[in-house]
Amino acid sequence: MSYIRRKQDAECYNGEDFERQTMRVPCVCTDADYECDMNYVKNKGGDCMMIPDPLNRFQGKYLTEKEEDCALEGFYYVTQGYRKIPGNMCYGGVQKDPIKKACTKFGLIATYLQSKSIIVVLVLGAALYFGWPIIEAIILVLPIPDPKESIDRVKNAASSSMDMVSGVISSNT
Repeated sequence: MSYIRRKQDAECYNGEDFERQTMRVPCVCTDADYECDMNYVKNKGGDCMMIPDPLNRFQGKYLTEKEEDCALEGFYYVTQGYRKIPGNMCYGGVQKDPIKKACTKFGLIATYLQSKSIIVVLVLGAALYFGWPIIEAIILVLPIPDPKESIDRVKNAASSSMDMVSGVISSNT
């Protein structure tokens, strides 16, 4: 086994197979964890401001991407002018991530339900628990349909349909 000296004046040796262990622990997000998003630049105050676009070159592209995201996911993101530096794993703290916007009212409800899912589950559970006796009473009061009447209705509808089709065929010939 051969050894490599790391420094000339060092008195310790590390083997060739020595690999230094590094541990990465995510930290709380700060302003330093974000950079300006596309089409944004930092002003003198250090804030990201949108680049003026007098020809509106980027507007059409943005709407197309928004429509595609709406069709696929039911929501889209609106930038605040910042994006997290790629590979950055920070959490909490300063939040300059894009804002999630719903495309339709259903998407808005779905987004709301995702954030408030525990409360929604509790409310629905309470509604079913306390409302079940009312639902059960309604089911018991409703009349039970006779299956023979349903079959007779289907047979009558089928025979009248056949008569109509045969009449159309005979009138065309």
